[in-house]
Amino acid sequence: ASLLVNKAEAPAVDAGDQDANDGKVRAKAKVKPRLVRDNLRIATIKVGGTHSWSVDVIGEPITDKTWTQGASYITKAKEALITEEHERIKLTHIDYNTIFEIKDALRKDNCKYKVRAENCNGFDEEWVELVVLGRPARPEGPLEVSNITANGCKLRWKAPLDDGGMPILEYNIELLCPKTKKWIKKGKCAGDKFPLFFDVDGLEEGQEYLFRVSAVNEEGESEPLEGDKPIKAK
Repeated sequence: ASLLVNKAEAPAVDAGDQDANDGKVRAKAKVKPRLVRDNLRIATIKVGGTHSWSVDVIGEPITDKTWTQGASYITKAKEALITEEHERIKLTHIDYNTIFEIKDALRKDNCKYKVRAENCNGFDEEWVELVVLGRPARPEGPLEVSNITANGCKLRWKAPLDDGGMPILEYNIELLCPKTKKWIKKGKCAGDKFPLFFDVDGLEEGQEYLFRVSAVNEEGESEPLEGDKPIKAK
């Protein structure tokens, strides 16, 4: 009986998959990209602060690396690739590492960011969150004035669309003194009050008053919401 032997064909090796050093030809490794996620943890900073993520990347051939800024619930901006033109974010890529650095952070930088590594063998990506804490946005208007009497009135407004990343502690109510033309504090309202209103008293009959309201959190006070026009106590 004769023995049949199947002859295995030699694997095809593309010239682009070879590397020559010292006259010896070696096959290039083919490794799907993998991000080392040890440093990819949620970070919390304050407005004006800085932060960086350094991410090691495994993969052969050397990977292409990108960072994407996620959609913002604050500005309503859509997801977008971060480019070299970004004014506050710097990206540094080397063969097996990528670094994301942000400086002078703004409240609008509060969102998730995606790092991605890709080569001809595949890709790997991961999202990581940056929290930027700051002062609240201005309370939402209009600042309504009702129940006007000779010595008082009622103010109504709405909470700011952005609380700065932390609870509103209180609202400051001020009035423009008709005699001195200076803003003076009239009172405070609890930040968790709903609906938001404040009963003003101590007005002088016949005088005109303008009001404004600002929101306060642990980072400070917002820009004020001002009434559209003065009211006359009567």
